[in-house]
Amino acid sequence: MLYSPSGIFVDINFNLYVADSDNDRIQLFQPGNLNGTTVAGNGAPGTIELSYPVNVVLDAAGYLFIVDCQNNRIVGSGPNGFLCIVGCSGGWGSRSDQLFYPYSMAFDSYGNIYVADTYNNRIQKFYVSGNFCMGNITTTLQINSLLTTTPSIGNVALPSNQLNVSLNQPRFCALATWSPDGITIADSSEIGPNAISLFITTNNTIYVVEPSYNNIQVLLADNGNLLGTISGGVQNPYSIFITSAGDIYTDSTAETGQINKLLLNTNNNIPVMYITGNCFDLFIDINSTIYCSAGGLNIVVAKSLYDSLNTSTVVAGTGCSGSLINMLDSPTGIFVDINFNLYVADSNNNRIQLFQPGNLNGTTSAGQGAPETIMLNNPTDVVLDGDGYLFIVDSGNNRIVGSGPNGFRCIVGCSGASGSGPTQLNGPQSIAFDSDGNIYVTDTQNSRLQKFNPSPLSCIISYNEPKICPTALWNPNAAIFADNTMVGIQPTNIFVDAIDGVYVSSPSLNLIRVWSTESMIPTRNLSGNLNDASGIFVIVNGDMYASSGILGDVYRWRVNATNSVLVMNTLWTCFSLFIDINNTLYCSVESQHLVLDFSLNITSNAPTIAAGNGSNGSTSNMLNKPQGIFVDIDFSLYVADCNNDRVQKFNFGKLNGTTVFGNGMFGANTVSCPSGVVIDADGNLFIVDKNNHRIVRSGPIGFQCIVGCTGSYGPALDQLYFPVTMAFDSVGNILVADTNNDRILTFLLDLSYCGEYEKSV
Repeated sequence: MLYSPSGIFVDINFNLYVADSDNDRIQLFQPGNLNGTTVAGNGAPGTIELSYPVNVVLDAAGYLFIVDCQNNRIVGSGPNGFLCIVGCSGGWGSRSDQLFYPYSMAFDSYGNIYVADTYNNRIQKFYVSGNFCMGNITTTLQINSLLTTTPSIGNVALPSNQLNVSLNQPRFCALATWSPDGITIADSSEIGPNAISLFITTNNTIYVVEPSYNNIQVLLADNGNLLGTISGGVQNPYSIFITSAGDIYTDSTAETGQINKLLLNTNNNIPVMYITGNCFDLFIDINSTIYCSAGGLNIVVAKSLYDSLNTSTVVAGTGCSGSLINMLDSPTGIFVDINFNLYVADSNNNRIQLFQPGNLNGTTSAGQGAPETIMLNNPTDVVLDGDGYLFIVDSGNNRIVGSGPNGFRCIVGCSGASGSGPTQLNGPQSIAFDSDGNIYVTDTQNSRLQKFNPSPLSCIISYNEPKICPTALWNPNAAIFADNTMVGIQPTNIFVDAIDGVYVSSPSLNLIRVWSTESMIPTRNLSGNLNDASGIFVIVNGDMYASSGILGDVYRWRVNATNSVLVMNTLWTCFSLFIDINNTLYCSVESQHLVLDFSLNITSNAPTIAAGNGSNGSTSNMLNKPQGIFVDIDFSLYVADCNNDRVQKFNFGKLNGTTVFGNGMFGANTVSCPSGVVIDADGNLFIVDKNNHRIVRSGPIGFQCIVGCTGSYGPALDQLYFPVTMAFDSVGNILVADTNNDRILTFLLDLSYCGEYEKSV
């Protein structure tokens, strides 16, 4: 039953809500059901007390807003229950914060509330306030419709895969670094005193936003030269986004409350979205959905650019500041990847939140609440590189931090203090990449735009990984690079650096022979502390590391130095050495069935186990006489597991390996005591099959014997005799330590079999 019903509302599911006035309640009648349920007021004790409610409306999330007439107020519900919204002074009156027997209400598209303040003979408008937690902006995102709609212009459909990403997302090696010294591309005379936001297009044009200047400065990324100024239709902007078509979108003032598409060469613009307050960041995804980070409202809203109506919806946040998984507190920078995952710099919560498509509950990707990541202080922007790793403006800590396969690290501004020096930042706000991987930062409190260049040596490897077509062959008849008069009896290890310097360990001579580029005779002999010399590795700067076979010590020789320095002691011989791009030294200990690793960045530490458990065996966590090793740029460790007749791969941080070649791999060709393993630029394995006296390859066209394929061992130039290691030179020729023939051989790459494959390496 009802008693003097007044206002009614029917939602999209045909539920009928009735302001049952004289019963002081709101009744819900589901479709086809004449028995109602009390959802607010008398009879619903967990809600709110009402006195003669006369109107009810719902927001997009289904929360109730009620004109509580005789209490002279508007009340509303939300995720935290009911609260008073308007007229909360406790009595009736004619002040601007009071009502006198209001009778109806409605929202405009911004979320402002209009009330028929009947006994005051007026219509009152109450603005959404960023400082007031408004339930009416807790709307539900119809995310699936936004993401699956195929946009169209006229009658021509635009498939989503034709919508290009308009910003730069370069890819970097696992531990790329940037110069700590920033270059000032523009200062306050060019971009204003408080530059906040920037955008860099794929053709390396920079757009910088400074709110007080009412314009956008356009610069050339390479040198910061001013290309022009955009002022038409721009008023106190905070954010900017440029599409792949060159369309410019920016926000306007809080009073105007809109996002505009700027019409170049005119003073006109087209409003595309309305909000209440500023957008602290804008983003347009590959499906032409525009996102606005409304920090003052603690939400992120979105709208399809192909929707002519103002139907923006909330994609993150409830409108109430808070740290729950569905809440935000002053969100600023946003980024949407190609899978429509939304990343939000949740500034006052000191975290980065990830909202997956259609999910209003976020996951903390970095900062407060994700203790295994990095501590943040007021993060203001977040971008992703080409591999999906995060780069964050950690504004309160005056730095840029980034993630990678080994976790988070500081990128620039790592001094620990704010400042105006080239290595320092002060209140940075936003970040962007150019196409070359340079990092640009609006260093706001320093009134400048800073550029940080990638360090030239941070991603360069010291050895050769040539790119070789799958059908390439090598001349089966080798050239003798060095015989026993130069390398002694049974040379074991060979290393060829990126400029084709050759290093050979000669155990019988207790030294390392070094050939400079294009030299036919040794140019250096390194000895001392090299009894029964074995493993060798040379890093980018030319420092050489070598293992002494008897004592198990590893020594380093600086470039052109004659004396060595002890860097690691294992008590056992390192059969093979490898140093990854994180400066971690790996040592294969054949006698102990282990591979050890040791950080060269830490002065006082001990080796740890990277593979094997110290006992011989063939299970996934065991090795049996491991010899050659190789570590790729993803820090996966490959081990030539000699006595198990297999090559094992250990992913970073894992002690259980996977057989990638040989015994234990279904359908694999067999090897007998593999002693060396090398990978080319395409990830193809080249294996020294020692007891079969040959070199084999596993690639896209399957297993191939490429060197020593006569079926027997011997001293001929097309034969090998217990070879131990191999290396590529810079053009793809293979050098082999043909150990029992007491020589080093070179097998020349023959590209004539590549057909249409590119013949560059």
